[in-house]
Amino acid sequence: MADSGPLQRLVAKYITPEVLAAIAREYRKGRVLQIGTTDLDAGRAVTWNMGAIASSSAPGALELFRKIMVLRRAFPAQSRRS
Repeated sequence: MADSGPLQRLVAKYITPEVLAAIAREYRKGRVLQIGTTDLDAGRAVTWNMGAIASSSAPGALELFRKIMVLRRAFPAQSRRS
């Protein structure tokens, strides 16, 4: 569970430039894809607009997209108790 290497390889296999382009197309149509993570240092939630990242022409957008997906699974969500 401490080694994220297998997950990184799996994400890299399926999140290709073509998948990123498809997400960007849907984002331009108005669809939203967001991923929530937690900034442990600040102790607050962070919402990532994955469509905006996919649409970005910035160098490293694909790698950032992949890293966020892996980061999301790095710390399993805590279940809420009523």
